[in-house]
Amino acid sequence: MVLRLVQSLGAGAEYGTAVTMTSEYSTAGRRGLYATAPALGVGLGIMLGTGVFALMSLLPRQSFLDWGWRLPFLFGFCLVFVGLYLRLRVAESPEFERLKNSGGLAVSPLRELVRTGRKHLVLASLARSTEAVCAQLFNVFAISYCTAQLGMSAGPALTGVLVANAAGLGVIPLSVHLADRVGRRPVFLFGLFFLAAFAFPFFWLLETRNPLLVIVALVLAYGLGVKVILAVSGAYLAEMFEPRVRNSGVTIARSLSDPLGGFTPLIASALCAATGSYWAIGALLVVLALTSAGAVLASPETREPSPKGVSS
Repeated sequence: MVLRLVQSLGAGAEYGTAVTMTSEYSTAGRRGLYATAPALGVGLGIMLGTGVFALMSLLPRQSFLDWGWRLPFLFGFCLVFVGLYLRLRVAESPEFERLKNSGGLAVSPLRELVRTGRKHLVLASLARSTEAVCAQLFNVFAISYCTAQLGMSAGPALTGVLVANAAGLGVIPLSVHLADRVGRRPVFLFGLFFLAAFAFPFFWLLETRNPLLVIVALVLAYGLGVKVILAVSGAYLAEMFEPRVRNSGVTIARSLSDPLGGFTPLIASALCAATGSYWAIGALLVVLALTSAGAVLASPETREPSPKGVSS
């Protein structure tokens, strides 16, 4: 468990840096599209991990418990070296190099961020907290809810997670294209309000115990609602902070909201056990989505218009 907690810190810092670098490599009017590349990687990673784990679950139960469950983790460990190879060879972004050459680098980015960017830090962490919670709620808790609470096999829920992430590969580019044209806030708010409205219908579909409706529920909740937020949040967070403190701002904003997401399966299980129903979980999701929407409404629109003559 300690190693898993340490791993989550590394994953959060890696994603924040990836968003910062891709956004700073962007061309005029296409920052949203560039900054969404890490989000596509998240979807591919979840699909790959869930698919390999589902494949291993086809083994005889005792073989799966003895050694089969280890194989997905060993495979994932090998991918660490691929990421390390790429990270060691990527150049700093042109925007960072310009800042460096002009002597504009912050001596202590963290101190400057706390001193000048506290408001944006709080708003950014609140805005993306729904994404952090829903990622765990729909990818992790929903599977255990279907099996332990509803007595279903894991197959429909696992299939739903796979299909939702596959759908997200199409939803994400469409969302960022729209965000690059009309702004970050309208698209971000659509995703949040959709999740608030779909919180209870999501559980109603699960309660039918119909495999097809379980898959539909996960596709709509995660493949549409969460993926819209994930698509926009990359550019949104990056643009909220000045280049001098951008990487620190994005990473810390995500790190402030990630612990809530990490504890989501435990919190949801406790609420379900205490109430004997899903209603408390649905209510929590509605409150959280509306809180994130309030943070987005309190934040400025961050999209910069394209220079004249440059298509967005």
